[in-house]
Amino acid sequence: MKYALIPILPAVAVLLITNPSFKSEAQTGSADVRVGFVNLKRVFEKYKLSQEMEKKIEKYQGECQEHIDRLKKEKSELASKLQSLPPDHNEYTEVQSALEELNKRIINEESNLKKNIVRQLKDATKAIYKDILKCCEECREDNGLMMLMTVVPGEIEGDTHVELTYKINSRQVIAWDSKMEYTDEVIRRLNTK
Repeated sequence: MKYALIPILPAVAVLLITNPSFKSEAQTGSADVRVGFVNLKRVFEKYKLSQEMEKKIEKYQGECQEHIDRLKKEKSELASKLQSLPPDHNEYTEVQSALEELNKRIINEESNLKKNIVRQLKDATKAIYKDILKCCEECREDNGLMMLMTVVPGEIEGDTHVELTYKINSRQVIAWDSKMEYTDEVIRRLNTK
């Protein structure tokens, strides 16, 4: 439900700017239309908490992967042992059962690892986004801006008309004056908290 509001934001901005009473105030100088822009991708990349969370998740993933690799090595050793035993050997059934159980355990642990990483990423992203949005609101207020919008810099690339149209329409802002960008200020504020 909350994601349904995101496409409405540019429309609200257009309505505010094209509203006749708003326009007349802006033309007479009694209302100053001030809009700023923030590159959220860069904010995410440069925010210290974001970097720390990423390292923490990578470390967790590495530790879990080492454990899974040890289990896979053990599985490989058991498989080799099983191949070396004749099927009528008294240990054959026992090794085969152990190999099947180990295989199930590996599959289960790999699945749990993926689920835990997705959960950790989701939780970290929520916390980071909450900080970023709060900081953006403070920046907007402190600089007397009516709006602080997100921008996606760079080329709009696509192979087909449909792809290009989608990418252009999904951007809230196509072009902006770099003097109106507050990305560095938001990053500075976040990293000094």
